[in-house]
Amino acid sequence: MSAVVASKPQPIAQAMLTHDIAWGGTDRTCESSGQTDACHANPVGRGYWRHSENIDGQPLPQTEESGRSVDSPTGRYVPQAFSPIDRNWAPRHALAGRYDEKWLSSRTPFWHDDFDERYFQAAPADQVIACPAGGEPVVLMTLTSNRRVAFALPSMPMPVTYIPYAGRDVVSQDNIDTIVFDTDTSRFMMTWRRARRVPGKTYYASLDEAVRACRERRRA
Repeated sequence: MSAVVASKPQPIAQAMLTHDIAWGGTDRTCESSGQTDACHANPVGRGYWRHSENIDGQPLPQTEESGRSVDSPTGRYVPQAFSPIDRNWAPRHALAGRYDEKWLSSRTPFWHDDFDERYFQAAPADQVIACPAGGEPVVLMTLTSNRRVAFALPSMPMPVTYIPYAGRDVVSQDNIDTIVFDTDTSRFMMTWRRARRVPGKTYYASLDEAVRACRERRRA
Protein backbone atom coordinates (compact mmCIF):
# COMPACT_ATOMS: atom_id res chain seq x y z
CA MET A 1 0.00 0.00 0.00
CA SER A 2 1.35 3.45 -0.88
CA ALA A 3 1.99 6.02 1.82
CA VAL A 4 -0.57 8.72 2.60
CA VAL A 5 0.89 12.10 1.65
CA ALA A 6 -0.65 15.52 2.19
CA SER A 7 -0.96 17.94 -0.70
CA LYS A 8 0.63 21.39 -0.54
CA PRO A 9 -1.34 23.96 1.46
CA GLN A 10 -3.21 26.61 -0.47
CA PRO A 11 -3.72 30.23 0.64
CA ILE A 12 -7.14 31.31 1.91
CA ALA A 13 -8.61 34.75 2.43
CA GLN A 14 -11.15 33.94 5.14
CA ALA A 15 -12.35 30.99 7.20
CA MET A 16 -14.64 30.30 10.13
CA LEU A 17 -12.34 28.97 12.86
CA THR A 18 -14.79 26.35 14.08
CA HIS A 19 -14.35 22.67 14.85
CA ASP A 20 -15.57 21.55 11.44
CA ILE A 21 -12.29 22.67 9.79
CA ALA A 22 -10.05 21.57 12.70
CA TRP A 23 -8.35 18.21 13.25
CA GLY A 24 -10.82 15.38 13.80
CA GLY A 25 -13.64 13.71 11.92
CA THR A 26 -15.56 10.46 11.63
CA ASP A 27 -14.43 7.57 9.44
CA ARG A 28 -17.49 5.88 7.93
CA THR A 29 -15.56 3.51 5.65
CA CYS A 30 -17.00 0.42 7.38
CA GLU A 31 -20.37 1.90 8.29
CA SER A 32 -22.23 -0.69 6.19
CA SER A 33 -20.86 -3.43 8.47
CA GLY A 34 -21.86 -1.55 11.62
CA GLN A 35 -18.48 -0.01 12.42
CA THR A 36 -17.86 3.73 12.68
CA ASP A 37 -14.59 5.22 13.92
CA ALA A 38 -14.44 8.77 15.24
CA CYS A 39 -12.02 11.22 16.75
CA HIS A 40 -13.60 11.62 20.18
CA ALA A 41 -12.07 15.06 20.68
CA ASN A 42 -13.79 16.36 17.54
CA PRO A 43 -16.00 13.99 15.51
CA VAL A 44 -17.07 16.77 13.09
CA GLY A 45 -13.57 17.80 11.98
CA ARG A 46 -11.22 16.84 9.16
CA GLY A 47 -8.17 14.65 8.69
CA TYR A 48 -8.88 11.64 10.91
CA TRP A 49 -9.08 8.35 9.04
CA ARG A 50 -8.56 4.92 10.56
CA HIS A 51 -9.00 3.21 7.18
CA SER A 52 -7.24 4.46 4.07
CA GLU A 53 -9.48 2.99 1.35
CA ASN A 54 -11.35 6.24 0.74
CA ILE A 55 -8.82 8.74 2.03
CA ASP A 56 -7.63 10.01 -1.35
CA GLY A 57 -8.87 13.55 -1.99
CA GLN A 58 -10.35 14.03 1.47
CA PRO A 59 -9.84 17.50 3.01
CA LEU A 60 -7.21 18.14 5.64
CA PRO A 61 -7.71 20.40 8.68
CA GLN A 62 -7.19 24.11 8.05
CA THR A 63 -5.92 24.71 11.58
CA GLU A 64 -3.28 22.86 13.56
CA GLU A 65 -1.18 23.18 16.71
CA SER A 66 1.66 25.66 16.59
CA GLY A 67 4.87 23.82 15.76
CA ARG A 68 3.14 20.48 15.24
CA SER A 69 1.89 19.74 11.75
CA VAL A 70 -0.78 17.12 11.07
CA ASP A 71 1.12 14.37 9.23
CA SER A 72 -0.82 11.21 10.09
CA PRO A 73 -4.51 10.34 9.59
CA THR A 74 -4.48 8.44 12.90
CA GLY A 75 -2.33 10.84 14.94
CA ARG A 76 -3.20 12.27 18.33
CA TYR A 77 -3.58 16.01 17.81
CA VAL A 78 -5.44 18.69 19.71
CA PRO A 79 -8.17 20.33 17.58
CA GLN A 80 -7.60 24.08 17.20
CA ALA A 81 -10.84 26.06 17.05
CA PHE A 82 -12.61 29.08 18.51
CA SER A 83 -15.88 27.26 19.14
CA PRO A 84 -17.44 25.30 22.05
CA ILE A 85 -16.63 21.70 22.89
CA ASP A 86 -19.77 19.57 22.72
CA ARG A 87 -20.94 17.85 25.91
CA ASN A 88 -20.29 14.34 24.58
CA TRP A 89 -16.80 15.06 23.19
CA ALA A 90 -13.49 14.29 24.90
CA PRO A 91 -12.26 15.41 27.32
CA ARG A 92 -15.47 17.12 28.48
CA HIS A 93 -17.71 14.06 28.65
CA ALA A 94 -15.42 12.31 31.16
CA LEU A 95 -16.10 15.09 33.68
CA ALA A 96 -19.82 14.25 33.87
CA GLY A 97 -19.27 11.25 36.16
CA ARG A 98 -20.55 7.69 36.07
CA TYR A 99 -24.27 7.00 35.89
CA ASP A 100 -24.84 3.37 36.86
CA GLU A 101 -27.15 1.27 39.03
CA LYS A 102 -25.65 2.77 42.19
CA TRP A 103 -26.50 6.25 40.95
CA LEU A 104 -30.04 5.19 40.02
CA SER A 105 -30.67 3.73 43.47
CA SER A 106 -29.02 6.42 45.62
CA ARG A 107 -28.45 9.72 43.78
CA THR A 108 -30.89 10.20 40.91
CA PRO A 109 -31.94 12.80 39.80
CA PHE A 110 -28.88 14.61 41.21
CA TRP A 111 -25.34 14.59 39.82
CA HIS A 112 -23.11 11.63 40.61
CA ASP A 113 -20.62 11.96 43.48
CA ASP A 114 -17.72 12.08 41.03
CA PHE A 115 -19.30 14.82 38.89
CA ASP A 116 -16.78 17.58 38.08
CA GLU A 117 -18.19 21.10 37.67
CA ARG A 118 -15.65 21.73 34.92
CA TYR A 119 -18.11 19.76 32.77
CA PHE A 120 -20.03 23.02 32.39
CA GLN A 121 -16.97 24.64 30.77
CA ALA A 122 -17.54 24.53 27.02
CA ALA A 123 -14.47 26.53 25.98
CA PRO A 124 -11.31 24.68 24.86
CA ALA A 125 -8.67 24.45 27.60
CA ASP A 126 -6.33 26.96 25.92
CA GLN A 127 -9.12 29.57 25.98
CA VAL A 128 -9.93 29.32 29.70
CA ILE A 129 -8.60 32.05 31.98
CA ALA A 130 -9.24 33.28 35.49
CA CYS A 131 -12.23 35.61 35.80
CA PRO A 132 -11.11 39.01 34.46
CA ALA A 133 -11.81 42.13 36.49
CA GLY A 134 -11.93 44.55 33.57
CA GLY A 135 -9.15 46.62 32.10
CA GLU A 136 -7.19 43.63 30.79
CA PRO A 137 -5.53 44.15 27.38
CA VAL A 138 -6.90 42.25 24.37
CA VAL A 139 -4.96 41.76 21.13
CA LEU A 140 -6.53 40.03 18.11
CA MET A 141 -3.98 39.02 15.46
CA THR A 142 -5.02 38.11 11.89
CA LEU A 143 -8.60 37.63 13.05
CA THR A 144 -9.96 40.76 11.37
CA SER A 145 -9.42 42.63 8.11
CA ASN A 146 -7.20 45.08 10.04
CA ARG A 147 -4.83 42.22 10.90
CA ARG A 148 -4.18 43.59 14.40
CA VAL A 149 -6.80 44.95 16.80
CA ALA A 150 -5.94 45.96 20.36
CA PHE A 151 -8.11 47.33 23.15
CA ALA A 152 -8.81 46.92 26.87
CA LEU A 153 -11.79 45.16 28.39
CA PRO A 154 -14.18 47.66 29.96
CA SER A 155 -14.44 47.92 33.74
CA MET A 156 -18.16 47.62 34.43
CA PRO A 157 -19.36 46.86 37.97
CA MET A 158 -22.31 44.47 37.87
CA PRO A 159 -24.08 44.46 41.26
CA VAL A 160 -26.84 41.92 41.90
CA THR A 161 -29.30 42.00 44.80
CA TYR A 162 -30.29 38.65 46.31
CA ILE A 163 -33.65 38.60 48.08
CA PRO A 164 -33.68 35.64 50.48
CA TYR A 165 -36.85 34.10 51.87
CA ALA A 166 -35.80 35.28 55.34
CA GLY A 167 -33.15 37.74 56.44
CA ARG A 168 -31.67 40.80 54.82
CA ASP A 169 -31.12 41.41 51.14
CA VAL A 170 -27.57 40.76 49.95
CA VAL A 171 -25.82 42.83 47.29
CA SER A 172 -22.74 41.35 45.62
CA GLN A 173 -20.65 41.99 42.52
CA ASP A 174 -20.86 39.44 39.72
CA ASN A 175 -17.75 38.12 37.97
CA ILE A 176 -17.11 38.27 34.24
CA ASP A 177 -17.71 34.67 33.23
CA THR A 178 -17.69 34.54 29.42
CA ILE A 179 -16.27 36.75 26.67
CA VAL A 180 -17.30 36.17 23.05
CA PHE A 181 -15.52 37.97 20.20
CA ASP A 182 -17.45 38.42 16.94
CA THR A 183 -14.75 39.52 14.52
CA ASP A 184 -17.16 39.66 11.57
CA THR A 185 -19.15 42.48 13.16
CA SER A 186 -16.27 43.95 15.22
CA ARG A 187 -18.14 43.35 18.44
CA PHE A 188 -17.58 41.46 21.64
CA MET A 189 -19.98 40.34 24.37
CA MET A 190 -19.38 39.75 28.06
CA THR A 191 -21.50 37.69 30.45
CA TRP A 192 -21.41 38.05 34.23
CA ARG A 193 -22.19 35.25 36.68
CA ARG A 194 -22.36 34.69 40.42
CA ALA A 195 -23.02 31.50 42.35
CA ARG A 196 -24.28 31.80 45.91
CA ARG A 197 -24.98 28.98 48.33
CA VAL A 198 -27.92 29.63 50.65
CA PRO A 199 -29.17 27.37 53.47
CA GLY A 200 -32.70 26.49 54.52
CA LYS A 201 -35.89 27.58 52.74
CA THR A 202 -34.61 30.17 50.28
CA TYR A 203 -37.21 30.42 47.57
CA TYR A 204 -40.50 32.15 46.81
CA ALA A 205 -43.42 30.50 45.13
CA SER A 206 -43.38 33.09 42.35
CA LEU A 207 -41.60 36.19 41.13
CA ASP A 208 -44.59 38.30 42.20
CA GLU A 209 -44.21 37.04 45.77
CA ALA A 210 -40.52 37.95 45.75
CA VAL A 211 -41.26 41.45 44.45
CA ARG A 212 -43.93 42.02 47.11
CA ALA A 213 -41.54 40.86 49.83
CA CYS A 214 -38.86 43.23 48.56
CA ARG A 215 -41.27 46.19 48.60
CA GLU A 216 -42.45 45.37 52.12
CA ARG A 217 -38.89 45.29 53.40
CA ARG A 218 -38.14 48.66 51.87
CA ARG A 219 -41.18 50.16 53.58
CA ALA A 220 -40.26 48.61 56.94
